Amino acid sequence: MNKIKNRGNLYLLAICLTVAISFPFLLTNCGGSSSSTKASTAGKSRYLYVAALSGASNALLKIDTATNTQVGVQEIGFTPTFPANQINGGTVFWGTQGSSLYGFDVAAGASRLRTVWERNLVLKMLAEAYNYVAPPTADAFTVENIPSCGIPESGPDLATLRAAVATGVAHAGGGSWTAVSSDGATILVASRVDKASENGLYQAYDTSGNIKYTLDPVTGETKNSAGSTINTASTKYSGYGGSMPGSNPGLGKEKARAGSCDISIVSTGGAEYGWGVDVNGDTLTGFNVSTGSMVAQGVYMPLGPGEMSAGFVGPFMETAGKAANGMSIATTENLKGSNSGGSESIWNLSTPGSPVELVRIYDSFAGWNFKSGSLANYTNVTSKYSSKLKGAVSTTIYEWASPGAGYPRFIVDGAASGVTSEIEPNGKFAYIFAGGSVPVIDLSGDAPWVVSNTIKLSTGGAIVGAFSADGSKCYVSTGGGNAGSLPVIDTSTHTMTDLIPITGQARGMAMM
Repeated sequence: MNKIKNRGNLYLLAICLTVAISFPFLLTNCGGSSSSTKASTAGKSRYLYVAALSGASNALLKIDTATNTQVGVQEIGFTPTFPANQINGGTVFWGTQGSSLYGFDVAAGASRLRTVWERNLVLKMLAEAYNYVAPPTADAFTVENIPSCGIPESGPDLATLRAAVATGVAHAGGGSWTAVSSDGATILVASRVDKASENGLYQAYDTSGNIKYTLDPVTGETKNSAGSTINTASTKYSGYGGSMPGSNPGLGKEKARAGSCDISIVSTGGAEYGWGVDVNGDTLTGFNVSTGSMVAQGVYMPLGPGEMSAGFVGPFMETAGKAANGMSIATTENLKGSNSGGSESIWNLSTPGSPVELVRIYDSFAGWNFKSGSLANYTNVTSKYSSKLKGAVSTTIYEWASPGAGYPRFIVDGAASGVTSEIEPNGKFAYIFAGGSVPVIDLSGDAPWVVSNTIKLSTGGAIVGAFSADGSKCYVSTGGGNAGSLPVIDTSTHTMTDLIPITGQARGMAMM
């Protein structure tokens, strides 16, 4: 691996170290050598499809959610860790592996390679970043299953770059999580490009693997498959390229780059919007799925002791959906928070052009100084919202009624960040998948929202989950450490009630 000089690579390393203890198989995903896509919750089918590792082969398992039994198993020709966010319960199970996007048609029972990410636009952008006169062709690189982390930071000649990529020393791009539009016609991918002066991208593909557009969250530019700019955002976060929010000095010394890590979709006002977090830029980026036009960027400002000492918040995973009151929201998992862990944010996306962070949840306020800095703007409003806290895990709520840009209106205790989160189909609550426990965020009524319960799993290792179509059950992937079983949570009682025998190790799942 080449020298790591930018905070983006440090973030990816931090994520790896964070999850390695409980989820060692996820190390292959940190940095893009085996990419992942997050589970869906909103299909109307009774069947849950689970990506599983079974010995040396990879299988797609079919689970009947009416009976909680495995009723089918099919070997597949690719190894995506998690399936895509499929909000309409289609028939194609999408996933990424290395630099490729794959689909498995559960109706036809056939897998097929859809596209290789570096072709066309990404190769062109990479070439331009190295100041080549002529961009290399798609055939110039061998990109399948190449480890990530390590694009040289000084521009080599083309032959050197080709050799580095072909041997796995350098990486032209990296796949991450995906999302699928409600009509199934557009697959979004959060695509990392590992170079200090290159940016992570949000890419859209059609079902034949052709690039529709690519959005650069730093420049705000959307380009078509030919590389021509078709839209430039009128407003974007001005800190890119110079300094980051708050006191963070990290990227002020170098050119900032995006670290696009996760992507999901929610419908707001009759249109679908993709929302993704940038682990390097401390931003949440929204764009119109149909046009690819960026509509907004929200900023995370450091607030808690852990954030202030590190100088950043570090949002790395994100899920968009609807709260019970109909509000479009996003839950995000953040690397930094209080001294002992990360944090969880909840954003109001109802006005796509103006996303607002409503709530940030920390594990504890012990040792916080609410008399200095930005914390001095927050008032303890615990007694005002005592009805929300009755019987809850959360005990304390602070409010900044008119917060400065980038700061949440409410801060609440009760849970640190997990690995991923999912929002129940009816918006009543969200689950945070955090290893041996699953904190529950009560989304009823209006903000502030609090942690109402903490579900303990006898299996441990919770990394991702999928709700049944009616929201009555949640199925939990516990990763490679718990082969042969799939925990089931009864959402009416927030307790683990079943353990389904399955073939192999569950990696991720989608209702279809």
